[in-house]
Amino acid sequence: MNKDTGFTLVELMVGLAIAAILLFSAPSFVNIVKNNQQATQVNSLLMALTNARDEAITMNSTVSVCQSDDRLECTDSGWADGWIVFSDTGVLGTVDATDRVLSIQTPLDDDTSVTSGTFPDFITYLADGTSSAAGSFAMCDDRGAAHARSLCVAATGRLNTSANNCAGAAISCP
Repeated sequence: MNKDTGFTLVELMVGLAIAAILLFSAPSFVNIVKNNQQATQVNSLLMALTNARDEAITMNSTVSVCQSDDRLECTDSGWADGWIVFSDTGVLGTVDATDRVLSIQTPLDDDTSVTSGTFPDFITYLADGTSSAAGSFAMCDDRGAAHARSLCVAATGRLNTSANNCAGAAISCP
């Protein structure tokens, strides 16, 4: 009995069709992964600010969120290096002996930048839940402004995210 080994023409064509489908879907899959990573990082900052506001109201005290690269004290390292949420009863915007750290955030992905002209070092929530100022954070990844997200902070303390800046214009990325 003669046994031939190999693939038939139909099997080869099916294999090539599957390879082509996978080849063309890979770039969109990468975008899906990047979009999910960015959404996770935007939501981590959103949750930190929401928790800070909630704690300020609950404790009837001032609560601040500051950038920190060592998770021990406020630094000017950049928001993407992490942050600290703390009860701010001493020097405003500084973790000192009278303050209690409520939560910390480790650094975001290396290709992520977070900037804020309004809150360059820290943001404070007062006991009534209002923020120290109205402003925004811009979060960009290596894909640039076309995929950037903005986190808007109203003077009332309300937060929302957008694909544009708080004024409705395009976000600029560093």
